[in-house]
Amino acid sequence: MTSKVPLLAILVVIGCSDQSIDPTNPNPVEFGDPFNLNVGQSATLPDGSTILFESVPSDSRCPKGAECFWQGNAAIVLKIQDGADTLNTISQQGIARNSYTINLISLTPEPVVGHPIPQAVYVVRLVAVKN
Repeated sequence: MTSKVPLLAILVVIGCSDQSIDPTNPNPVEFGDPFNLNVGQSATLPDGSTILFESVPSDSRCPKGAECFWQGNAAIVLKIQDGADTLNTISQQGIARNSYTINLISLTPEPVVGHPIPQAVYVVRLVAVKN
């Protein structure tokens, strides 16, 4: 009799794997539900709109271990359908479309003095709300 444990383990790993890492297979999200994207990841809204987290072109947020006179700002570039838009960590203004608005919840990791953040490490937390 052969053991079914290895097959079961493989099925569990496949079932638990994060398929949202593949930018060609966007992660479906619902309006009002917060979601995370790594740089290069996409999400698809219920109306079929696709959001791609393209990059963080600038990050001047005050790093841990530093004394700053202001909180700083990071710019997040999102590609939504055929256009690119920027969100900022210090602004409460979202990206408005006809039927929804995309709002920034957070950007991680937080900067640390002497440790630059590679693009591939950034994770943005967003929420799309119906207008």
